[in-house]
Amino acid sequence: GNDRLASFGKYFHDYLPQIIHRVEPEVQSLLIDFASVYPAEDLKQYLLDKARSQEMDFAYRSVRILGNFYYHELIANDFILHPDPILRNIAILALDKIPTKQTIEALTPLLADSKSAEPCITVISHILKKEPHFLPWLVDLFHTHENEKVRQGLAQILSNRIEYLLMQLIIGNDSKIQPLLIEMIRMGKINGIIGFLIKNKTIEVENAVLAILRPLLQEFDTLRTEIQLYLPE
Repeated sequence: GNDRLASFGKYFHDYLPQIIHRVEPEVQSLLIDFASVYPAEDLKQYLLDKARSQEMDFAYRSVRILGNFYYHELIANDFILHPDPILRNIAILALDKIPTKQTIEALTPLLADSKSAEPCITVISHILKKEPHFLPWLVDLFHTHENEKVRQGLAQILSNRIEYLLMQLIIGNDSKIQPLLIEMIRMGKINGIIGFLIKNKTIEVENAVLAILRPLLQEFDTLRTEIQLYLPE
């Protein structure tokens, strides 16, 4: 169906003014389908309009298509803060295509929202892969943010970059890194630390990492067990 629609796209597009205001569900559905194969300014406006529809099926489909062609529209609060979590998360995942500081700033508060934390973690982690220079800023953000849930979300994102964090700690003795590692250990993200120790088997690295971990061994049984497996002494 969609291929045929696309092939006579130009003709159909010229005919739009006659049907764009029709309210029958099947006409609206057809126009949303058409918008998915024929990018155009008037269809973008149509999708933005249908994205705010009470008819959630139309709204979800419209936001998905906006996310393909016009994703810059979705950083607006009425999408990423939309009361419907399905719609909100479709919009959040589309922001993957905008790997900027602005995107991370828009999504950070949503790490505190249990229904949207996961897509936000996914998107921010992807952005960090593309733009690793945001790492020090995110460490600062973890350090300064007052919301516990946001800090946990940031710790989860940063736990994928454990090597970077441990190197920072060893080379720069960065005091901000320690609380971040403690949060990661609290969340059970121990493998990265053990992996780092196995890869960097020098006495300096071991001593530096163990200096951080020692005070935590009393508090965390799993950490104690894992470390003992790795360092029998």
